[in-house]
Amino acid sequence: MLFKRNFSNLHNPFSSWKALLECCDWYGVTCNDTKNLIISLTVTYHDLNITIPPSLSNLKYLEIPRLQKIPYLVGKIPLQILKLSYFTSVTI
Repeated sequence: MLFKRNFSNLHNPFSSWKALLECCDWYGVTCNDTKNLIISLTVTYHDLNITIPPSLSNLKYLEIPRLQKIPYLVGKIPLQILKLSYFTSVTI
């Protein structure tokens, strides 16, 4: 949920990200089959200038972040991303 709070104008896909739901049921989230750990995250954000938040590194089992259709992705990639030891690729 910290990742969600990093965005100022929350709309889809974040509307399904509610604390009462299992995070593996959230739109754009894929978990592994055995331990329900987030391994893939797809964020589509059409109309705002956004940066990759440092809180992305809190998803320590994340393998593939997909930041799609974000024409206004700005700023530097946070160094905290280096903490993602399972990280294999990024799709932008």
